[in-house]
Amino acid sequence: MLLRSTKSFMSDAAEKYLSTLGLSREATSTDIKRAFKELAFQFHPDRNPHNTRAEERFKEVVAAYSYLSGNMEAYQALKQPAKPNSETVEQAQDIYKLLFDLDMAPVPTRHRSLQIELELSLEEAFRGGEKKIYLERHDLCSQCMGRGVDAGAKTFTCTYCFGEGEVDSLSAENSTRECPKCNGRGFISSKGCVACRAKGIKTVPVERKVSFPPGVKPNQILNIPHEGHEFAPGQRSDVHVILSLKKDARFTFDGKDIICEISVELADAALGSKVTVPSLAGPKEINLPHGIQSGEVIRLKGQGLGGDQFVRVWVKTPQVLSEKEKKFIQGFSGNAKKQRSLWWARIKKWIW
Repeated sequence: MLLRSTKSFMSDAAEKYLSTLGLSREATSTDIKRAFKELAFQFHPDRNPHNTRAEERFKEVVAAYSYLSGNMEAYQALKQPAKPNSETVEQAQDIYKLLFDLDMAPVPTRHRSLQIELELSLEEAFRGGEKKIYLERHDLCSQCMGRGVDAGAKTFTCTYCFGEGEVDSLSAENSTRECPKCNGRGFISSKGCVACRAKGIKTVPVERKVSFPPGVKPNQILNIPHEGHEFAPGQRSDVHVILSLKKDARFTFDGKDIICEISVELADAALGSKVTVPSLAGPKEINLPHGIQSGEVIRLKGQGLGGDQFVRVWVKTPQVLSEKEKKFIQGFSGNAKKQRSLWWARIKKWIW
């Protein structure tokens, strides 16, 4: 693609068409092509239905690009009087064929992985295993082999995506979505395949099994090769299985570690005992050390999802005490104070 004029000599028409594309005299062929695509996307009639101003602007942009790229055949075709309605579409397609130098477009080689979510219980995630999954995947239409058009039908570059098969996503920046005009094929035709309703694909439900190792984590992705959408005869994309974990009221997460909480009686905390705690491997008996304080944590190594389990202990304070229990606690408290006094006296004696 070359500019029709040099910087030293530029016709009024060239300057006019550069201005139409929002460019200066110093614009390169790359600049022209980029500006054309951006403006053509913006003012495309399919994106602006019933908007005559956008339609006229689109024609101006196409004419400017035709002239500046030196494609005078397309430029002259644009200047011809409008044809009757029955011939309008064919006339437009002839112009785009001249402009893009493309008629029969190949089946796009791009292919997207098939993504599904799989929810696991915490016990399943801890142990690992195998589960059935159900896929809704695309198979190529056996009649048109994925083209979406009748055999021998004439095809044209899709002017909505300019043959890319993808357009910018409406929901997220720097992402794309399948072109809604050509269904991702990059071309269109007036003779669509009847068997697949011009989609080129058929949705087929299948059942597969997926294995997952012990200790998987939330949002971890498992890959199943060659079981996704069929993008060419005998060739399939991969399946990406995104794992999620069911909520469990017994546990909370801290990265690879899990945390649970238990309540113990005051006597068990003071004297020490054996208690049963929940774990991902099933109920587990642990030793409660004597004198454990409320809020202290006991570690169970290797019992998390790739990490450890931490058991936070809360000591229950009795709200109602018998006289015997009161005396026992008072005696315990008195002994504790006495021991602290003796300890402090020794410290002072040693210092002074």
